[in-house]
Amino acid sequence: MLSRCLADDNLGGSRSYLAADVEALDKAILAAVSKEPAKRDAGAEQWIRDRLAEIAKQRAALQAVFATEFPDYAALSNPQPLAEAATRLATSTFAIMKADAKLGRAAALRNAMLTYMNDRGSPLNAYPAFWGPFSIIGEGAAR
Repeated sequence: MLSRCLADDNLGGSRSYLAADVEALDKAILAAVSKEPAKRDAGAEQWIRDRLAEIAKQRAALQAVFATEFPDYAALSNPQPLAEAATRLATSTFAIMKADAKLGRAAALRNAMLTYMNDRGSPLNAYPAFWGPFSIIGEGAAR
């Protein structure tokens, strides 16, 4: 069933094969640990866990290669979490737009930035480095 996992130990294995292997192994470990204690096979469970750890290392190595050789692809295929400022500005902008449908995107973002800047919860909120790098280019389609 999972014999391909043993044969595909080189780094040249594609990400899609590794993802498929992880999916199959996740199902296998779930099935294995769901058995009655007397029917469980500790050796098989450990092999699955070891293989999952090995695949995680391979995926990390592939991601490092992609980040070095193809940084734009790496950014798209493995997005980093949004910073707090980006999250706050995005949610505030959409909330402002929802509250006032006549307000454009750029004006809503400006109001969100002013709210962020005037928030006294942290003295860092006043620094443009946190809220300044964001902009909207164009208003999109007319409403």
